[in-house]
This record gives sequence, structure tokens and C-alpha cells, in this order.
Amino acid sequence: MGFAFVRLPEEPDLDFEMAEFCVYRAGQRTGIGSAVLPLPFHRHPGRWEVSVLMTNDKGLAF
Repeated sequence: MGFAFVRLPEEPDLDFEMAEFCVYRAGQRTGIGSAVLPLPFHRHPGRWEVSVLMTNDKGLAF
């Protein structure tokens, strides 16, 4: 129903970066995104950076 891409950032004060997080249309507004979003953070504890483009209305609303 979607995917998440996690990468190792070049910044020395970060451990991980959420490069992409996508819930396919069929899974949107079902709660699946909120349910699975914590999984990468639990699997990879450390200092994270997560950002959303200001033009991504659905991402900002999520």
C-alpha cells in the first residue's frame, strides 16, 4: 500500500533521513500511514531528519 525510503545522510549530526514516504491512493485516509510511520523510527533508533515540500499539500496535511 506504499513505501518508505530511508537513507544515511551526509550531515554528521544525523543518523537517518526519511527520503520518501508514500501511501498509495487506495490506502490513503484508512489509517495505514499513521500505523506504519513509526516502524522505521523503531527499527533504526537515532537522530532523524524528516521534511515535507511546501508544495506537497497531502504530505503537509498528513
